[in-house]
Amino acid sequence: MYKDKECCADCKYYRCAWGSSSGMKICHFMLDTGISRKDPPEKCTHKTLRKTASSERSKHGKDA
Repeated sequence: MYKDKECCADCKYYRCAWGSSSGMKICHFMLDTGISRKDPPEKCTHKTLRKTASSERSKHGKDA
């Protein structure tokens, strides 16, 4: 089984399976999109970085 690696760490689809920070993390790409990833995690082409509060502030020109 695939373990938490750098290639998935910041992806918005890689999150806790049970909605808890103590739960096992899995890829939710297929659950969220209905499309199979088809590649192993280390060759994934669907990685989408999570939006952070600081990136949202910068996007709206509110960064101090």
